[in-house]
Amino acid sequence: MKYPRRQKKIKLFIFLLFTIIVAGVSVFTYVYNKYLMPSVLTIAETKATSDINRAISDSLNSIINESGVKSEDFYSVTTDETGKIQALAVNSILVNKVCSQLAEDVSASLSELSEETIEISLGIVFGNAGFSNTGPKIPAKIVVMGSAEADYDSAFIAAGINQTNFQITINVTASVKIVNPLTEKDVTIHRTALLVNTLFQGSVPSFYVN
Repeated sequence: MKYPRRQKKIKLFIFLLFTIIVAGVSVFTYVYNKYLMPSVLTIAETKATSDINRAISDSLNSIINESGVKSEDFYSVTTDETGKIQALAVNSILVNKVCSQLAEDVSASLSELSEETIEISLGIVFGNAGFSNTGPKIPAKIVVMGSAEADYDSAFIAAGINQTNFQITINVTASVKIVNPLTEKDVTIHRTALLVNTLFQGSVPSFYVN
């Protein structure tokens, strides 16, 4: 007569154990998604942005140094007999060549970056510098979403009395995905790099070719 009572206790124990496990998993999932994952994704995004910005800077410096071009090679100026600037034209062929090479180099750097796994210590997630290298590691990968793109803009900016600042900037866009075993996040990184920054005496030229 004792066996049925014992079986009931076993069934009750199994039920309670199952309930505790389900509740524990639910609580862990909630805490992980609510508090841990946003921090993990933010830290991974910051690292990815830093790495991509470094790749852009390194690539642009390498292109300029290896090609031997100077700032004035990216534009041409026409003046009148008094030296006043009459026209300014951007060397679009050369600038577009730099943009194309830059996009290619950054895309190659992104491919190398996607092979790495970012491991973030749980101590960093909780924002405690003293425990930044403690606790289990939470992995995250950077997945490249297509190739990097680069184009350029140019503009005249008033720089003072009878002075005009002429700039050519290169705009680089790269899209990646931060992937974790439980979630993911799309990240688009925009970077503007200064290619030409020249100060001219006088007003904005009457004729300008971009």
